[in-house]
Amino acid sequence: EFQAIPRISAFFDDLDTRCGVSTVYHNTNLPGRYVVTYDRVQHYSCNGQFNTMQIQLFQDGKIVIAYNGITTLNSGSITGINPGPNTPSLAVDFSTQVNINASPNTAIFPSADW
Repeated sequence: EFQAIPRISAFFDDLDTRCGVSTVYHNTNLPGRYVVTYDRVQHYSCNGQFNTMQIQLFQDGKIVIAYNGITTLNSGSITGINPGPNTPSLAVDFSTQVNINASPNTAIFPSADW
């Protein structure tokens, strides 16, 4: 279950960095933020579907999740943020809302219609 443990999920699914073409970059050189970029990560079993995304964690608590080519679209992936179990949650339609402001300690995840 998505809300079982604290997590930041750009693409909560069976992705595999061992397929030979993907790279994960960690950038700690930018002032006030930490950036992780997943470049051409394939779905489990190296099926040729490439997924590129980035998570930016800002010093002030802001989190940005960005995408540049997601091809694994029908596998049940989840995008969202969860501070831990038993926290309030906010279901969001990410196809219509791209900027979400939520109270601290609130889980954010896709609505059923997304």
